[in-house]
Amino acid sequence: MLGPFWEKLGVVCDLTKTHAWNLARFVAIYKGVLVFLRRALRGESEWHSFLAGCIGGGLIFSADNSIVLYLLSRVLTGLVKLGYERITTPNPHQLSYGGTKIPSQHGFAIEATLVWGFVMYLFRHHRHTLQSSLQSSMQYLYNDSDHWKDIWTLLVHNK
Repeated sequence: MLGPFWEKLGVVCDLTKTHAWNLARFVAIYKGVLVFLRRALRGESEWHSFLAGCIGGGLIFSADNSIVLYLLSRVLTGLVKLGYERITTPNPHQLSYGGTKIPSQHGFAIEATLVWGFVMYLFRHHRHTLQSSLQSSMQYLYNDSDHWKDIWTLLVHNK
């Protein structure tokens, strides 16, 4: 029983080391590009951090990497919040859309609404663009579940 545990522990340690090494290289590239841009252009602009992030991300994380998926969800959440800040009425905790006040804490609900709308659109009309495991799950939930004879074939084994 110790074999699989020690193998798993070794894998965890290797993945942790790889992640730390990738982050260290990214930080070095990101900061290096920022310093270069600041000196070359005699100042700092908002787009510098974007460009430095693009360069570092492209060089270090361009392979299929789960941290990119994690960051994508955080970026979408941040962009929704930023959108709220940009269209805020004089009361910073309220948004106005067509004269209707929308509390800013509902940003996540709006994001969830849009994400689910997009994923269902892609599944129904452009399925090939989705990750294969997501396609399989959605196939089972939304298509295969249409064909069942009894509770067993509905919940356990259908189509």
